[in-house]
Amino acid sequence: MAQILTHMEDCQRILRKPFKEVHQWLDYYAIIFTIRPYLGYHRFFRHNKRGIFFIKNRWGTLAEDAGKIHLIRDYEDFILTTAMSNIKYYQINKLCDKVLMLCNDGKLTEPLLPQQVTIEMNEFNIGLIGLSNR
Repeated sequence: MAQILTHMEDCQRILRKPFKEVHQWLDYYAIIFTIRPYLGYHRFFRHNKRGIFFIKNRWGTLAEDAGKIHLIRDYEDFILTTAMSNIKYYQINKLCDKVLMLCNDGKLTEPLLPQQVTIEMNEFNIGLIGLSNR
């Protein structure tokens, strides 16, 4: 698993902005699963299509690309035939699709999410509804 700083460096190189908040949000559950054999479990919660959708709605389209770059880095051993440092902006969507296929048992659809993440997304949507009513 890549460190936050590595994710930020990838985004700085490709997008010209580090997007620290996106990487912290994606890796939030890594704080819970700190024991090495279980650390990979943190990816189940937000490293999926629904997590990328949430990022786009919260921080915008460029942040969505940052989230995709994050997933590509975390799964680079499985999907890349070249070094991460050689990845170009135009390759992000295709590579992220490969990651989503890997993460979701061969489907581009998102997996079912645990109750806690569903509640979190509902709270965010309620905030958006509140803003649209102003």
